[in-house]
Amino acid sequence: MTQQSPGISKGMAALLAAGAALTVGIILISTMKPRTPHDEQTSEYVKTAQWVNIDTLFSEYVANEVGADEAYRHKRIRTTGTVRSISRSAFSDAPHVEVGGQSQKTSASLFFKKSEDPKVGRLSVGGSVTAECECSGKTMGSPVLRDCEVYP
Repeated sequence: MTQQSPGISKGMAALLAAGAALTVGIILISTMKPRTPHDEQTSEYVKTAQWVNIDTLFSEYVANEVGADEAYRHKRIRTTGTVRSISRSAFSDAPHVEVGGQSQKTSASLFFKKSEDPKVGRLSVGGSVTAECECSGKTMGSPVLRDCEVYP
């Protein structure tokens, strides 16, 4: 007689993992906006970027997501933070950097343009990065910044 182990089966675990990945994908896609010709005109676009501290961005989204969206969503911002992790986006293969502020509780997800691979490849966990990005709002508790470029 075969004895079954307690817990969930491998098939159920795989199904749950697939469901979680699909949910994250839907959330990420829902925060994206359609690209416009203006997105490619970085020389003019860059001039309008405003400096925003990671701690400030995070705390404003925690305090009032609607107000923070009004202030930052679909706008170019420039920010500096401490690199917590470096990876690739599961959906676009673009470089993804998790950046933190002064507090261990604050963070933001930065998704860099694929063309930034060489610059992101030179970053290191614990080091500092300054980036210019478009704010996409908040997903899963943290601000999400897209189309990032490493700022010199």
